Amino acid sequence: MAEQKTHEEPKKTENSKLSNYIIIGLLLAFIILGTYAAVYYLHPGGNEPELPPNFYQCGAAVTRFRANISDCMQVSITPSEKQLTDTILNPTASSVLLLMDPDAPGEVALAVYDVHKMLENVAVPDMVVYTQPWPNQTDVPVMDIDDATYDTPILWFRQNEFKTEIAVDGPKITIYAKDQKALDAAACRIAIAIIEDYYVCE
Repeated sequence: MAEQKTHEEPKKTENSKLSNYIIIGLLLAFIILGTYAAVYYLHPGGNEPELPPNFYQCGAAVTRFRANISDCMQVSITPSEKQLTDTILNPTASSVLLLMDPDAPGEVALAVYDVHKMLENVAVPDMVVYTQPWPNQTDVPVMDIDDATYDTPILWFRQNEFKTEIAVDGPKITIYAKDQKALDAAACRIAIAIIEDYYVCE
């Protein structure tokens, strides 16, 4: 009887290990299926989470704006978006000038900065210029919209206007905005036009 007992113990040990493997396997399967079910429930069909309304996606790159993208896309560009991007992204231009009133509200400077960052991202040289001299900022050039050339096109940021529109007249580009929200949307509209012209968005 003693010999029979010694033969049964290894079988019991092997059965115990097998049971443990089965339990572990079931637990892992339960965790994996539970995770998949949670993701599928939160995002049916396995789709990516929906982006916030002020985020714009181009391929894998996501850009955040202050304005909602739907508001940005409602800003009209005359005569056409292509004329805007051809002027701004002209490879023969030496620099794009961003024109603003030095005493304009801070929101105007933020809109100018948005366009500056996008131009910087696509390696287009740009520079801020003022419509008039300003104390303690004598290093900032003073220019007029009529100084624009195809070598140095000018984008003039204007707030508190009677309309919201991006008007392209050769190398002269005027951004009209009724208020701060509209100016943010216009700056966003220009940035998106640059993104879609420069990159391949899929």
